[in-house]
Amino acid sequence: GISDGNPKFSFSDVKYLHAKNAVDNDAIDPDVWKQLAERLSARLLKSGKENLTIADLGAGMLSMVELVMIGGGSGDREKPSMLSLINDHLKSEQSADSETKELKKIEYFAYESNSNLLEGSRERLFKLGLKETKPFS
Repeated sequence: GISDGNPKFSFSDVKYLHAKNAVDNDAIDPDVWKQLAERLSARLLKSGKENLTIADLGAGMLSMVELVMIGGGSGDREKPSMLSLINDHLKSEQSADSETKELKKIEYFAYESNSNLLEGSRERLFKLGLKETKPFS
């Protein structure tokens, strides 16, 4: 965090982004979120792929990975997970005689240049049940 030497004031990048993420999650329109899922599903069906690759530039505290995996927002701004929306669309778009298609894997690449967020981001991933496969460097 940042401090001006005044013990009454300090700024934490992590605390700031946690608060900002709550506002951001509500700011994403649920209808636009559903449209994104429909378009991603259509691309997956067209390509025949069962994997989705996401590049999150300026990833902050990884709020987007949480939205993708479990959803977010509050009240009438609540959104289901992108995973569930995509799989629902894939199932609804298949013909009765075709093989059931579902999203099997998401490759999520996050880049954040603010090194103050590294530990907070790592904690968020662990809270989401993800495991570290390679040490952070």
